[in-house]
Amino acid sequence: MADNNSAYYMTKRFVLKKILENRKLDIPLVKIVSYPKYDTSIARYRLSILYSMGVSAIISEGTTIIDQCRILGKGMNSMVLKIIYKNKVAVVKLLRLDAQRTHMYNEANVLKYINKYGLGPKLYTYYDWFIIEEFIDGHYLPIVLENLITKRDIDNLKLILKRVFEKAYNLDRLGVNHGELSRAEKHIIISKNLKPRIIDFESSSMIKRPKNLTSILQYIFIRFRGGTISDILGIMYDELIPILNKYKASYDEDMFKLILQKVSIE
Repeated sequence: MADNNSAYYMTKRFVLKKILENRKLDIPLVKIVSYPKYDTSIARYRLSILYSMGVSAIISEGTTIIDQCRILGKGMNSMVLKIIYKNKVAVVKLLRLDAQRTHMYNEANVLKYINKYGLGPKLYTYYDWFIIEEFIDGHYLPIVLENLITKRDIDNLKLILKRVFEKAYNLDRLGVNHGELSRAEKHIIISKNLKPRIIDFESSSMIKRPKNLTSILQYIFIRFRGGTISDILGIMYDELIPILNKYKASYDEDMFKLILQKVSIE
C-alpha cells in the first residue's frame, strides 16, 4: 500500500483537507510553506489559514523544485505556488520566514489600485503573509521574443512591444513604479492572444517620477540579447535619451506617441 505522502506527490496536487486531517505533517510541502525552515507547526498553521480562506489544493507545478515539489517561483521575499482557490486556478505568494519585509500589504494595496485600471494580476484576497491573485497562463516575455525573432515575425514582435510599452506607460501615468522592469525576464507574461501582463509588484511603490517605460525600453533595446531588437528595428538608443528626458518631465501622451514612432512601432 502506498503511503499518503506518495499519493499527494504522484497526483501533483496537495489536497489541504486531507493534509490537515493527518496528525503527522510530513510532506514536501512543509519546507515550501515554512521556507527556508522545515517547521511543521508553522506549516500547519499557514495551511489551515489558507484552507479557511478558500484554498482547497496546492498544485505541484513550475520550474523551481524544492524537496521534490515544483513551484512557480522562489524570490528573495516570497514563494509562489499554483493553487485551487474557490474552484478556480490561482496563485498564492507566501512571505518567506527570512524575508526582509514583515508583511505583504504594500503589494496588495498596489494591486487593488491598479486593478481598477485593468493592470496587474487580479487580486483575490490577502493576509499579512500571503497574497492570492489571478493565475496568468502564458510565457515569459524573453521566451516569446526569442520565438518571434527566430521566426522573423516582425509584425507580431512590434505588436507585443507596443502593448508592453503601453502597459508601462499606463503605470507611469498612475504614479506606480514597478521597480523591476529593467530586469523584466520574470515580470512580464505574454498570454496566448499576445497580450502582455505585468506581474510581481513586490518591489513597487507610489512615487512622483515612476520609470516603468524608460526601464522596459532599456531592457528591450539594450539588455535583451545585447541589443538584438535594436538591430532588427534599426533603433539607435542614444537618440532616444533626449526624448525620454522630456517624457519623464510630464508623462505626456504626445511624448509617448513620439517615443513609439522613434522605436518604429507606431
